[in-house]
Amino acid sequence: MSKAWKIAVITVVILIIGLGGYLFYTIRKSMLSGRYNNVILISIDALRADRLACNGYPLQLTPNIDKLAQEGVIFRQAYCFGGSTTSSMGVIFTSRFPYWPLQVPGGGPRWHVKHHFGYSRFQDVNHLKPGIPDELETMPSIFKKNGYTTVGISTNPYLTRDFNFNRGFDFFEEFSSHWRQLYPGVETVFRKLDAYLSELSRKKFFIWVHLMDLHHPLRDFAPFLEEVRAKGSRPELNVPPVSEWTQEAVNILKGFASRHIPDWKPGEEGLRQALEYYILAYEAELLRVDRQIGFLMAKLRQYGLGENTLLILVNDHGEEFAEHRYWDHRGQLYQAIVRAIWIMHCPQLFSQPIEVKQRVSQADVLPTLIGLLRLKNKKIAFDGQSHLGLLKGKMEEKGGLVVGLLDRRAYIIDGDYKLMINGDYGKKVRGAHPDPPFWPVELYNLKEDPGELHNLAQEYPQIVDRLTIKLKQAFLEKGIRLWQEGASKEISPENKQRLKSLGYIK
Repeated sequence: MSKAWKIAVITVVILIIGLGGYLFYTIRKSMLSGRYNNVILISIDALRADRLACNGYPLQLTPNIDKLAQEGVIFRQAYCFGGSTTSSMGVIFTSRFPYWPLQVPGGGPRWHVKHHFGYSRFQDVNHLKPGIPDELETMPSIFKKNGYTTVGISTNPYLTRDFNFNRGFDFFEEFSSHWRQLYPGVETVFRKLDAYLSELSRKKFFIWVHLMDLHHPLRDFAPFLEEVRAKGSRPELNVPPVSEWTQEAVNILKGFASRHIPDWKPGEEGLRQALEYYILAYEAELLRVDRQIGFLMAKLRQYGLGENTLLILVNDHGEEFAEHRYWDHRGQLYQAIVRAIWIMHCPQLFSQPIEVKQRVSQADVLPTLIGLLRLKNKKIAFDGQSHLGLLKGKMEEKGGLVVGLLDRRAYIIDGDYKLMINGDYGKKVRGAHPDPPFWPVELYNLKEDPGELHNLAQEYPQIVDRLTIKLKQAFLEKGIRLWQEGASKEISPENKQRLKSLGYIK
């Protein structure tokens, strides 16, 4: 064999080895990339966004959640669609707005829902049922079609099979099917989650867990109470006199105080004491949940999933602490309730921390995940939008406007202003707040008045009109009308001209 021939053979061998190594690396990387797509979605019921230090709370109650935000992605101005669990979680799962408005008697703005929990816009109005309609794609069903093993662990009786929240899951466990059955604590839920992780650590998975620890009634806060108290004084709440509170707010605090505060005495001073103690207990529950999230991160590292798993934290709504006379979260759309949590953490996907300051909706979670993880999906009409551009530091032309709707209330935030339109309270609806609002229309400058204490509706009627048109237009684009039944979904020529003159449509 000649020298030139030997050189040629050696060259070919080297090329074959190099090509083989490259193919091996590419195939191995491709095989491993599936592991990088693992997803864990944790939804925390009734978590107020303003109680996280990463959102500016002066006390350090959530070091593990804050670390996820500092290392990953945090959306500073995320918003829930409404103040109920099924509406908000349904929007997160489907990226669709849920309600079909129906006329109600008594005057005032005309919308209503046939079912408090329903996605009735997508169903025959004469055959409504609560829950997510069968024909809608959901987050777990999309992941399942992309080869993921899907697991759902629900602790809320409104996020169960009865409301179609099991659709798309290979494994679905519901711990609580009715309110008489106490929900399990975060420790029990995460033990179940750990069992699934140990079995699925070598598979591509999507896991959703819903936690109820911060939801009324609080009950497992005692072991963490002194630790939270030692962190310092809470910021003082600007709360109206007890005489202005709704009866429900008074009753809830009375019940809480009688169970947890020895020698408690009702009255103005006693209810103020109960309020302070409840907030302390709420924060103790939050500390407890955060600690378990720290344990979960350690477990992910133990299973070799710490770098590859996309962990997403959201809430369904916040909680009102009588700042506006109300308690809980039924029927209210104030900032304490509609400000959302949206945090994502995955070292492989986000090598540098990302802070998104532009206002976004939780309806955007699903389309953003589809784009981020390059999931295959048929062309699905979403009401939300993908924010991959924001994750790359780009501003969006149409960003910053968010809307929401719950029972007989709707809100829109555009720029510094937030408008809330409060509907007819002449008829009580299951789940809706029985107490009428102070005002049918509320307008707040969130920059100057973040606590929503000064209603500007009478002072700036032109802003009310402008935002009302924008609110109606935003829902009209989704096929939802916010006025009397029988009204056309089409925009009249007069309104079209007005919208054009205001620059809302072309």
